[in-house]
Amino acid sequence: MDNKENFERKEEIKEKLYKIVENLTKKAFEEVLLEQYYEVAEKCINEKPYNIENHLTMIGFAFETNKIISLIQDEKIKEKYDEKGQMIWDKWQEKIKSTVNGFDLMQAINKTMEKETKN
Repeated sequence: MDNKENFERKEEIKEKLYKIVENLTKKAFEEVLLEQYYEVAEKCINEKPYNIENHLTMIGFAFETNKIISLIQDEKIKEKYDEKGQMIWDKWQEKIKSTVNGFDLMQAINKTMEKETKN
């Protein structure tokens, strides 16, 4: 190989390595970001009451994580994070249902008490 061919070959290898490192970094970044989002969402579910502000936070969580997941090329990794996100969203929906059912129960008790006090 002459110097020109050798130089071109080195440049080609450098370019391929750069792309590999870039993909690895991007992949790792997406996964780290998703893990942080999931951690925040779990805290919201476990530590915060259901209200409109927290509900909007969770909607933002769902939107952002879906956007990031759609960028992932590896189907196994994509499926892993999609399932984890769905599990978190399902927990949030259960919290909403239990809160709303609690409101409904309280309203029913209050109505019954009002009727009893009138009689």
